[in-house]
Amino acid sequence: MPDPTPIRILVTGFGAFPGVMSNPSEALLGWIGERLGRLPGDVTLKTAFIPATWEAAERFTSQLLANFDPDIALHFGLHRRAAGFRIETLARNCACTQADADSKRYRPGQMMPGAPRMLRATLNADKLTARLRAHGAPAAPSLDAGRYVCNMLFYLSLHQSLNSNRPRQTSFIHIPPLQAPQSHRKTDKAMIFSKSMLLAGADVIIAHCIDAHRHASHASTR
Repeated sequence: MPDPTPIRILVTGFGAFPGVMSNPSEALLGWIGERLGRLPGDVTLKTAFIPATWEAAERFTSQLLANFDPDIALHFGLHRRAAGFRIETLARNCACTQADADSKRYRPGQMMPGAPRMLRATLNADKLTARLRAHGAPAAPSLDAGRYVCNMLFYLSLHQSLNSNRPRQTSFIHIPPLQAPQSHRKTDKAMIFSKSMLLAGADVIIAHCIDAHRHASHASTR
């Protein structure tokens, strides 16, 4: 018998920032929106675009994230040196002074004075990595989400979930730039992170989170 309680999923992506004119995490939101009909009937999925600015990340976590109060919060962002899906495991309570998409710099010091120095992802990165690899997607857990807007969103999202009314799986996933195939050689294809690979991996990630949430919910009611 299906679980009557809807599962609420929020997927976010960032826009362009200095040095990056096109962010694949933004494009991913539109592609996911086109595939909502594939989700189970008891799943509600919402996507949210976040400008790559310090202010937007802070405003998002204090307003939209808190209001939607998802069971699963999946944040995607670009990492230019990633080789595949980088499943971040730690968020740090600090930020760099690199300019954001509005050419603004963040203040020095902790983002949240007095808050924990680090917060751990509430989504099991090892299990998700294994599932992605089982489906042929390049994936690895990561201990360093950087100090830019991605890390800020990740930390604030985890911190906000501590005060949530429901248990929440929260993860930040870095993805590489998308590449168009340049050759038909197998060796070249293995190195390409394409739109189809990104979409297939996103489907696996969302399915994994739904399964984990259902398992946790059923375990808590026994």
